[in-house]
Amino acid sequence: MPNLPPRQYQCSSRDYPVLPVLTRHLALKTAYGFGMLTTLLTRLLLALVLVAVVAMQSRAADLKPETAQAWEAFVQQRNARTAHLASTRAHFLEVDDSSELRARLRGGDIVVHPAQEKGAISVPSGLVHDWVGLVFIPRHSIAEVLGVTRAYQHYPDYYDPAVLQAKLLDRADGADEFSMLVKKRVLSVDAALSGQYHSTFHHLDDAHSYVTTVSERLQEILNYGRGNQKNFAPDHGNGFIWRLQSITRYEAADGGVYIQLETLALSRSVPASLGWIVNPVVTKISRAALTTTLVQTRDALSASAVNGSLLASSKPQN
Repeated sequence: MPNLPPRQYQCSSRDYPVLPVLTRHLALKTAYGFGMLTTLLTRLLLALVLVAVVAMQSRAADLKPETAQAWEAFVQQRNARTAHLASTRAHFLEVDDSSELRARLRGGDIVVHPAQEKGAISVPSGLVHDWVGLVFIPRHSIAEVLGVTRAYQHYPDYYDPAVLQAKLLDRADGADEFSMLVKKRVLSVDAALSGQYHSTFHHLDDAHSYVTTVSERLQEILNYGRGNQKNFAPDHGNGFIWRLQSITRYEAADGGVYIQLETLALSRSVPASLGWIVNPVVTKISRAALTTTLVQTRDALSASAVNGSLLASSKPQN
């Protein structure tokens, strides 16, 4: 995932004193990401939430009640829509409405676009980031795809070098609890996000399934691994990312599996005066991060077909 060098801003820190901090946080966000944050969490949402560039003001940002409420309302709307699509199976994936898109995916393309507006929706004191990506995995079944994407212990291999640790905590009744630590060094900044997640698996029929993954705890860590490391409590810190959710839909067809991943993230908002700088970068990096995630996921599945070793364990790891 490419970093954004300071020269791309075409202005100097003398003209805009906030730019050195802005650039640092932009670069930090571009380096992060979650893999398929519904079953493949790794190189994506932190980049998606690259918007935390807002920390340019160098002030902590605690999650406000009205921001959390707006997020819950948004997520409930998305969940209701997914449940409706699952009940009817009509328009379950975007490829169901476009033969052209289906052909592109089968040809190896990965398609990424904002779910609505420009991918960032303003809420009180925050932003909701909503993006969709699609990929086709040939010569695999849904069960085989899930067997790989639920192998959390292999996430450091799938999404190297962003993911340091990942492990299954519990598995029962079509649900997984797992943890993951994502870290990246950019410029002089070492930062990490430690989180615990809950995935719920819905088997609809032999050709359709979907998975919803939500963050249960996210902890921002600055200066990770250094003597001055600082661990923020959940909902406190710089507001890089407060909440994460993803919805991944699987459809078996055409000799493989179509995957449609929708990623949702909540971060602090961007000051209106800096939107002209930040918003184009957010869009560019969000698209690149989600594309990278889907490429790495496809590569992981290809590797599993070769060596057969990257399979999900049914037992929690200590």
